[in-house]
Amino acid sequence: MPRHPQPKAYLCLILFLAATVTGCSTPFFPDKTIDYTAVDAKNSGKQLPHAEFYAVIAEADYVLLGELHGNKEHHRLQLEVVNQLLTSGRKPALVFEMFDQQQQSLINQVVESDKPNANRVAKAVDWKNSGWPKWRLYRPLVKAALDNDLTITAGNLSRADAFNAVKKIADGEEPASQIPESLMGFSLEDPLPTPDFSKLKKLLSHSHSHSHKHQGHGQSGSESAEQDEQAKRFSNGMYFAQRLRDATLAQSMLSNTDQGAVLIAGRQHTRLDYGVPYYLKLKQPNKKIISVAFSTKDKLELLELNDKTQDSTPILDYVLVYD
Repeated sequence: MPRHPQPKAYLCLILFLAATVTGCSTPFFPDKTIDYTAVDAKNSGKQLPHAEFYAVIAEADYVLLGELHGNKEHHRLQLEVVNQLLTSGRKPALVFEMFDQQQQSLINQVVESDKPNANRVAKAVDWKNSGWPKWRLYRPLVKAALDNDLTITAGNLSRADAFNAVKKIADGEEPASQIPESLMGFSLEDPLPTPDFSKLKKLLSHSHSHSHKHQGHGQSGSESAEQDEQAKRFSNGMYFAQRLRDATLAQSMLSNTDQGAVLIAGRQHTRLDYGVPYYLKLKQPNKKIISVAFSTKDKLELLELNDKTQDSTPILDYVLVYD
């Protein structure tokens, strides 16, 4: 009978699920503008005038805005991009990593009510108990969607489904057995290209490596080997759950084809190599997909711009750099 991962491993999974839970006028950002520069990551960091940058964004079918979840300036700049798209005449759907797909009907009830407002959306999805940062960070984006009749799409795989996938794989089930029917067309049964596989596994392994660091002390060789095998299965489960999340977010974006979609998500999800764009390209290779990140000048190295995609280009398209 397969053994369950150690309790510390499950604690790490909970933390992982909470932090992959981890990266118009409004009441929160009304009185302060933010100075920023648009940088073309694929053109040697060339700076673009705002008008040129937003002209490119307006032509994209899918725009992915990668954030650090608790960073106010990132949310301010996300709202700026959405407002500029509205100014161009676009009305894209807003797809939120922070809302699970199962919450879509709850959101729709608010949107279709006589008096829809952002705070009612938060109440409907029980935001205060969700584990996400303060609602005031996301409220302006939801308000912009409501004020401008943009579709609000609950984009993510639920934490319960992600947890169950990790647990079953850790218990010895094959990852392919955890693919829901709705995601059968996303090639999840096939591995990522080797460099992308290695990068994602390294990221997720680092997130829980300390959980196992001291567990082998004082144990027999067979016990230590068994724990190593459990840790490997657990790592494989976390890796596959991340792929399930990215494919689910892509599926949610693809459900909005008339005016395209903007994804609000952590920046690991918006990478062009192994994130949501990988699955968008599998399904719609001819669509224009743009990934945007946000950073201060002194933190640019954290964006890992030296990482490359399969075609040797940076892992995102543009960075909005602010002071």
